[in-house]
Amino acid sequence: MVPAAQLYTPMTTNAISRCQRLGAPVKLEAELRAEIMHWRFTDTWSGCVPWLTEDHRVVQTLASDACQSRWGATLTLPEGLVKTGDHFSQELGDRDIALKEAYALLYALQTFSSHLENTRVDALVDNKML
Repeated sequence: MVPAAQLYTPMTTNAISRCQRLGAPVKLEAELRAEIMHWRFTDTWSGCVPWLTEDHRVVQTLASDACQSRWGATLTLPEGLVKTGDHFSQELGDRDIALKEAYALLYALQTFSSHLENTRVDALVDNKML
């Protein structure tokens, strides 16, 4: 039905693979039978589900950064640039900078969440681990 169907039919996919590899019949075990029976509705289903169109345009760009004591972020919106930032909590005070970079992005996403709902976001970070 769809190229990624094997993600939803692991028992069937494994059975077909075993059959091709071994050249022997596959035993119809309970889990395999249940999966096949689940998908039998497609034999008589006449409906359709249209593909969602996806167009990746960068309309919002989020940049975040961190230093030992602070984090900051900017969000580019059609109306202009929005900035935010704050000091890290004491519990993050002695943590590794890579972890702080991750928290900076998390805090930025949380802060700007009302602008980011149902959008694809390109996040610009300067940390390879992140």
